[in-house]
Amino acid sequence: MPLRHGQPQHRRLKALVVAVAAAGTLATGGAGTAAAGPLPLAASHAVDPLVGDPAALVDPLIGTGSGGATVGQVDSYPGATAPFGMVSFSPDTPSRPDGGGYNYDDSSTTGFALTHMSGPGCGAYGDFPVLPTVGPLGADPAATTSAFQHAHEHAAPGSYGVTLDPGTPAAVQADLAATERTGIGRFTYPATTAANLLFKMGQAQSGNQSANIQVVGDRTVTGTETAGQFCGSPGTYPVHFVATFSQPFSSYGTWHTAPAGPNVFTQPTGDLSWSYHEVASGGTAAAVGPATAPDGSSAVSWKQSNALANTWIQATPAGLTQGAGYQASVTLQGTGNVYLNFYNGRQDVGGTPVNLTSTPVTLTVDTTIPTGSIGAPQFQVRTAGTGPVDLLASAASIRQDEVVKSPGTSKASTRGPGSGRVPAGPDGKPAGAGTGTPVAPRGVEAKGAQSRTQVAGTDGLGSGAWVSFDTTSRQQVTMKVALSYVSQDNAAANLAQEDPGWSVDAVAGRTYAQWKSMLSRIRIGGGTAAQRQEFYTALYHTMLEPTIFSDANGDYLGFDDKVHRTAHGAVQYANFSGWDVYRSEIPLLAVIAPEQTGQMMTSLLNDQAQGGWLPKWGFANDYTDVMNGDAADPMLAEAYAMGARDFDARAALDAMVKGATQVPASPAEMGQGWYVERPQLAPYQSLGYVPNTTQSSLSPTDNGASETIEYATADFGIAQLAKSLGQDATYRTFLQRSQNWTNIFNTATGYIQPRDGDGQFPQFDPTTDGMGAFGQSGFQEGNAAQYTWSIPQNIQGLITAMGGDQAAVERLDTYFQQLNAGPNQPYEWAGNEPAFGTPWIYSYAGAPYKSEEIVHRLLTSVYADTPGGEPGNDDLGAMSSWFVWCSLGLYPATPGTPVLALGAPIFSQAEFDLPGGHRLQLSAPGASTTTYVHGVTVNGRAWSRGWLPASLLTGSDAPAGRPATTRLAFTLTPTADTSWASAAADAPPSYPAGPLEFPPGRKPVILAPTGPNLLGDTPTGQLGWQGPVQNGVGSVPGTVAAATTPAGASAVRWTQSSAASNTWIWVDPASQLPSGQSYQASVTLQGTGSVYLDFWNGQQDLSSQTVQLTDTPQTLTIQGAVPAAADTHLQVRTADTGPVDLYASAATVRLLTPQ
Repeated sequence: MPLRHGQPQHRRLKALVVAVAAAGTLATGGAGTAAAGPLPLAASHAVDPLVGDPAALVDPLIGTGSGGATVGQVDSYPGATAPFGMVSFSPDTPSRPDGGGYNYDDSSTTGFALTHMSGPGCGAYGDFPVLPTVGPLGADPAATTSAFQHAHEHAAPGSYGVTLDPGTPAAVQADLAATERTGIGRFTYPATTAANLLFKMGQAQSGNQSANIQVVGDRTVTGTETAGQFCGSPGTYPVHFVATFSQPFSSYGTWHTAPAGPNVFTQPTGDLSWSYHEVASGGTAAAVGPATAPDGSSAVSWKQSNALANTWIQATPAGLTQGAGYQASVTLQGTGNVYLNFYNGRQDVGGTPVNLTSTPVTLTVDTTIPTGSIGAPQFQVRTAGTGPVDLLASAASIRQDEVVKSPGTSKASTRGPGSGRVPAGPDGKPAGAGTGTPVAPRGVEAKGAQSRTQVAGTDGLGSGAWVSFDTTSRQQVTMKVALSYVSQDNAAANLAQEDPGWSVDAVAGRTYAQWKSMLSRIRIGGGTAAQRQEFYTALYHTMLEPTIFSDANGDYLGFDDKVHRTAHGAVQYANFSGWDVYRSEIPLLAVIAPEQTGQMMTSLLNDQAQGGWLPKWGFANDYTDVMNGDAADPMLAEAYAMGARDFDARAALDAMVKGATQVPASPAEMGQGWYVERPQLAPYQSLGYVPNTTQSSLSPTDNGASETIEYATADFGIAQLAKSLGQDATYRTFLQRSQNWTNIFNTATGYIQPRDGDGQFPQFDPTTDGMGAFGQSGFQEGNAAQYTWSIPQNIQGLITAMGGDQAAVERLDTYFQQLNAGPNQPYEWAGNEPAFGTPWIYSYAGAPYKSEEIVHRLLTSVYADTPGGEPGNDDLGAMSSWFVWCSLGLYPATPGTPVLALGAPIFSQAEFDLPGGHRLQLSAPGASTTTYVHGVTVNGRAWSRGWLPASLLTGSDAPAGRPATTRLAFTLTPTADTSWASAAADAPPSYPAGPLEFPPGRKPVILAPTGPNLLGDTPTGQLGWQGPVQNGVGSVPGTVAAATTPAGASAVRWTQSSAASNTWIWVDPASQLPSGQSYQASVTLQGTGSVYLDFWNGQQDLSSQTVQLTDTPQTLTIQGAVPAAADTHLQVRTADTGPVDLYASAATVRLLTPQ
């Protein structure tokens, strides 16, 4: 999952546990062995009934809150949507968590938007929010919010309802429902002549490049906007809506924003503190500094012979007001493909990329500064593609917006002529004048009517419209709305196709029935009420994404920005969180929804055919450079292995091999002019590993080791698909490449570690040193202790390299002392996908009972039936899918293979009713009070192995036309059974390619702090600590002053009644620290606050663990290198929002020297 600007973007999920009993035909041969004779029966237990209506147990509010400092926001959303629906009609709240847009802790809503994403870790979607209000419009309609209370809120699959401003004369009841491509809202107003509905344009979380809205006739509103640039990538998407109403407007109007007030940048542009930032290192050297534009104005010059995509220069504005809108602008000229980006403290808001020339061009971006805890806003000029940059930036400005409203009209004009489709009103008559002129997608000729008279309209990123109704005689107003990523005409056609009526309840009922059908593919019995609710909410979350992207007629906008049409009845899907979902979500969908999963895989192949390369994290119809690896490869291989085979597997293999072997030579060969499927592929192919000299895929640190691991996993997926298709040569080649993890296994330390271009391992201790703000050098979002276990293709080889079963088990026992430690500690981080398979490794080391124990602890401690009940961002269902599998005592252990590791269910029974008629019945009597497996039977015969071939679950080995039933029965015990499946032959399979070979190991050098304190010998209280400074705005002001600790030591005291997360005090060494040396920083803290020690080494933040302070002094330390001559800072930072009252004493920075 991605992160922004070096700050953690966390994720979380929920736990739910299942156990069950199944029946069917047992495959023979290599798939598994059934021993003769049944196991003794367990003690008799009453049979728990299977859930009759799974949809009734879904609570969409689970995952909409925060799980604390390590977890952060789970980022899911509670609104109305269909399975894999294009439309997600859901409330947003002022703090707008990434993707989901809804924070359970907020008490007001900004509107009901039509697009969302469940927990992606970067801002996404949030298009076209609408908000019902009563009475006169305020000065800034776009800033209008309405209060709500959870006591007056209801969420269910396919519907959502809430009372806005409850208990007031302006209370409005909003009831929402959705089909795949449409939404419908019933708004019950008080009897009034001023019942309004606001349409807020340009509100997408990641920013908009254009927006237009039109009021058409007296019952229709249409709009189009362009948004995108997910996680800072350059791609954008157009999206269109058509909304129609059950009764005519009594009045309507529009608004737009215009910059006003002084320029926040008070100094000439050339004197601003511009800095250079390269997200993916590897470009040529850059020169950034003051200059003079040809017109004589002050400017900044940026020169670079080759800059990678998503590189930027930035300046930091100050004095921005939370909740206020701003327009940022800059004038550019020269050479480069760039755009203006304004990071508003929570999301990147980007403008349209331009190819610069000698003619000056002024770029603008509009955004609103969020409320609450945010980061420091940044004004940036970013590259949209790879290539040379030689530009001058001048006239930079940020000005607060003022709202300009039209006077409105009290009587809707007669609709003008037009040939477009007009949605029908409830009486069957046309609802308006048409659907507006379709806005052509990029590079696509507009289709449909080209000339229509619009009654009222406005353009601009801060634009919007309102429509008002007289509800004195009829209080309910119904709105139907549809989306299309192709045109407004297609949106109108989607509306006519999917929702020809006017009943919210009817739509809610139909969509609820869809959810009930999909969720009933796994029915469970037993467990606690909370666990059953967690289970079905998690299963619900796994079917929110990927989302439908094509229209009802099959039209969709491709990766080549052209309109394509699917085969009859087929669906194009978008939004594949590849790195997150390939491990557990794709295999789950392949089992329970093979038809949809096959079309999802076809969608990936369509993307590749149109854009040239497989996407690793596709967003709408754009590539993004999000997360390392090549996730499409294991996704395609896993879907095929788990039974979703309705896609062109040979075309898939060809596409996979291309991405794994070909390096684009120029931007013309790159995807959409900038995307590289496998960064650093050339050294990976020549060296067998990615040198740890670059940052790629939004990693905040050099990530050569994790890139190597992910490429090896992707290569294994290619090998397995090739084997299935009979391509033996390709199979052998990529099976060998899948063992490249051995090239970064340091035999001297027993850990996966990065290597530099000369092949050297680092000297640091892999369990403690090299930690940054969000992970360790060499690893994206994690560290050596966590990633070392992430070798699913050859776990037995990894165990052998560690010294055998006992050594591996002892390592795992230490590793699981913490279950959700975050990226900077050498323990399990359950909220991060590379850790998904680690609890199951005990099963490979002869101790499956320990896997059962750890999985049970995770299910019952880091998941809950609460808004914060997941261990991290939901990551488009990835976290939820892990919970579904593990609660059933199953886990897809090796991506690309049909292998399910066996564990202990937490439900006493479960039943899979799968497409094609196959049924898997699982039983586990006493699961609610037992944790360990004593025995397993398959169709009544003892099963000795700790894994199950997926064919027994899916029925793929059943004779044609004769669906099978498989009965899988667990005998559980409350005490550990150390013998079941403990033999080496019973472990899940590993896939070596020959004898293990490792490079020469390198022991870490033991370093110790020596020499003088580089902060000076003055007592701590006199060191000149400064602050507190918030990385953003919104804190109550605090103070830092010299003081004495209760024990009499010199100190500084930091007091602040409410400090936002990531607020700090700091002290600097007297001069620049020599580069190329390693240092240890430390400070002793006591008092109140959730804080950590941070050391800025001139290039990145190095961080200690987070501690909750008490009156007992605690000493925090950090070790790390200063790579280049630069200013350094020692900081004490907050990890969460809350009060701070602490003493900091004995601060030191000392040189580390070998001992």
